[in-house]
Amino acid sequence: MFLTKRFYLFALLLILLLGGGYLLGFSVSTRPFPLSIFFFFFFIDGMLLYRVRGISAARHCAERFSNGDENDVRITVQNSYAFAVSLTLIDEVPFIFQLRDLSFPLFLPKGGSETVTYQLHPVRRGEYVFGRIRVFASTRMGLIEGGFTGGGRGGEGGGGGGG
Repeated sequence: MFLTKRFYLFALLLILLLGGGYLLGFSVSTRPFPLSIFFFFFFIDGMLLYRVRGISAARHCAERFSNGDENDVRITVQNSYAFAVSLTLIDEVPFIFQLRDLSFPLFLPKGGSETVTYQLHPVRRGEYVFGRIRVFASTRMGLIEGGFTGGGRGGEGGGGGGG
């Protein structure tokens, strides 16, 4: 579970509201109300994300990559939640490609799926071992971002063929 920028923005707004209420002399009995509303939405957002495992991801690529050519890698992400989610998809490609910032922002409606395709261009022979597929999902409230992992280590890689 990760806290988003929206969480911190609302927390700052709440602090300013409570601090301003103290300076302006608002009644002490009204101060817990905004705080309880904030924690209520925080709890609901967490329950929506973690009640069921709603995101699945799978990588599809050739068993052997062709050296010197562009090779397609496809990642299919599926939303099993009963609501739409915003996603950030991060694929851990083999270190030899030096792609450490490969991420894709996605929006999936309820029950929807999407396939992301990108190319890798191997120039050396050898075995390429992919890491995991990381998916970070958030609801429309966006207070919490849940992390999900798909695709195991090894097995999905494209061994560098002679090309």
